[in-house]
Order: sequence, then C-alpha cells, then structure tokens
Amino acid sequence: IDFFKDFGPGYQTRINSVLRSFVEHRRAKS
Repeated sequence: IDFFKDFGPGYQTRINSVLRSFVEHRRAKS
C-alpha cells in the first residue's frame, strides 16, 4: 500500500489512531 508510505516516519501511530477512532465510532453506533 504505497499510500501509507507517504505519511513518513510515525505513520504507523497515526494509522493506529485513525483505526482506533474508527472502531470506537462504529461501536458507539451499534
């Protein structure tokens, strides 16, 4: 996934934050 490479250093933490907020958002809906 080349898209994630554009984030540069620390992108993994950023992705984890996005995924976590996404999961929490879905969990709040259901």
